[in-house]
Amino acid sequence: MQYQAFHKLSYGLYLVATELDGKKYGYIGNTAFQVTAEPAQLIISSHKNNFTTAKILKSGKFTVSVLQKEVNTSLIGVFGFMTGAEVDKFQNVPTITAISGAPIVTDSVVAWFDCRVVNSFDVGTHILILGEVVENDILSADEPLTYDYYREKYR
Repeated sequence: MQYQAFHKLSYGLYLVATELDGKKYGYIGNTAFQVTAEPAQLIISSHKNNFTTAKILKSGKFTVSVLQKEVNTSLIGVFGFMTGAEVDKFQNVPTITAISGAPIVTDSVVAWFDCRVVNSFDVGTHILILGEVVENDILSADEPLTYDYYREKYR
């Protein structure tokens, strides 16, 4: 199998977050996409071993912050390479909340989506989590960060 072929698929990079029992959890993901317009719904793909996955499923809510092309790389370092089981990823990260109460990261973000979990699907190593968008906003006209650009510039 040519695994490099998967790099030809177009991905963005997103900061996915939730809140459960007063604690915030989040990770960097590359899979978030709109699946319906009426009602507005997104799907995220979250690895089963990701500490935040279980928190999203238990809380029934998540947010997707669309990272900007020229991202603050410390966000990638903290949310992409550390676990919320060991560190408070949100310690110095500005957030707001909307309808669901899940944290919305606003640093280096062009848009955000606040979602209520409506279903989930076990697909092997990952769980697809379907969320109805209950609120969203655009924060910047900047370009979003793509996984391809991230690999070229930051790796």
